[in-house]
Amino acid sequence: MDGRARWSMRRAVELSLGLVMALGLAWIAWGIGAHAGGMAAGARFERGAPWEPRVTHVFDHDFEPGALAFSPDGHYLAVGGGLHRAVVVWDLRNGHLVRRLEDEKGGVTSLAWSWDGRRLVAGRSFTTAERIPSLTAWDTFTWDSAYRTMGPFELAFGYNDVVELAVAPDGRSLAASYNQGGVGVHDPSTGHLVRVLSAHALVGGGIAFSPNGNLLLASAGRSDQTLNVFDVATGALVHSFASGPETGQRVSWRSVGEEVASIGFVGGRITVWNSSTRQVSRVLLDHGVERIYALSYSPDGTWLVTVAPGLGIVIREALSDRTAGLIARDRPPFSAVAWSANSRHLATAHSQQARVWDLSDLTSTR
Repeated sequence: MDGRARWSMRRAVELSLGLVMALGLAWIAWGIGAHAGGMAAGARFERGAPWEPRVTHVFDHDFEPGALAFSPDGHYLAVGGGLHRAVVVWDLRNGHLVRRLEDEKGGVTSLAWSWDGRRLVAGRSFTTAERIPSLTAWDTFTWDSAYRTMGPFELAFGYNDVVELAVAPDGRSLAASYNQGGVGVHDPSTGHLVRVLSAHALVGGGIAFSPNGNLLLASAGRSDQTLNVFDVATGALVHSFASGPETGQRVSWRSVGEEVASIGFVGGRITVWNSSTRQVSRVLLDHGVERIYALSYSPDGTWLVTVAPGLGIVIREALSDRTAGLIARDRPPFSAVAWSANSRHLATAHSQQARVWDLSDLTSTR
């Protein structure tokens, strides 16, 4: 074999070895990357490290929002003005402004949509001035006024400012918690007052319907610091939970199982009760928090969200209590939160903004 042939053969062998080495290194690099990706995913979900979901919408306002509500189909978000009279409706499909409703007086403390989406109801504050209606509602097809309902209580007895609104899961009832008045059960289509629940015992607390809509859980607020369960159809008091200053401010009833959760006026304590036995199931503590402002189970019963200064918004697994999501503890304090009906989006309000967060990744880990 001459020199040229030997050189060609050696060159071919070198090229072959180089190709084999390159393929081997690529295979190793791919394996390391896949392993690292799996570790990252595990750190985010399997290992339970809290994560911040993706923002899908940011809506700016000329007021500080104090109330939020998704429409039942998830297409719209209503934002209430807190101390401002305005209710602003946004289309989440394109991010456009649908309507700015500010023809009514009084601040907006709470918002609720009827089950069919035909009514948007606002609970009002400052109702003692100029006899402002406690409930104002709009027809969402025309955006004309649907009804203006005055508060049910004499001013000598208490104020008719609305603290919180809740719509029964079956859509038949709209409950309104009145500051220093009690709880009124209304027809969500007409605003007509159906009955008042134990006005003498309730002072501006949180409210929540049972999953079947037959019972209503109401916090007595600062009056006697108890949690009372009423029969919605009759107005009768079914039973009460022993409560206190750390448990009697806001409540939420899980849509599956028998759990209800409550928070108080002081401290970072979240109390989870068994609604049948009326006994405490467990207590969760957010250490170093002076007060938790709000809590809410997701509509599907999977998650429990709480709002507290310094912690931001914490999303926990409802059954394991594991912290699954954490939203922006370094931002200004949040003033309101709301779940979409499918539990895949969360709306938050702080400063002069309302934001919508995509929780699809969080939901997909169930």
